Amino acid sequence: MSTTTQPTSDLPATSDDVDRGFGMAIVIGAAIGIVFFVALIAVVVKVMWPDLPTGGVIAVALWTGLWAGLFLGGTITVGRWSAKNFH
Repeated sequence: MSTTTQPTSDLPATSDDVDRGFGMAIVIGAAIGIVFFVALIAVVVKVMWPDLPTGGVIAVALWTGLWAGLFLGGTITVGRWSAKNFH
């Protein structure tokens, strides 16, 4: 079994406009998602547990909103980026 490799000069560059657009889509989507989900979780926690101290609400909102915003915001934005660029 022989394996052929391409010369380095034939490989696509990583600084391509499409690659930069993909990276920016991830960063922007994650940032927007984090802000949105932190605010949403803070409101939900405050409504569900009105006597929870503000520090507790902030801690729960930051921890949960950070992960939900990172994964969901990034995923949604990359999906929209893909649909815009390849369909």
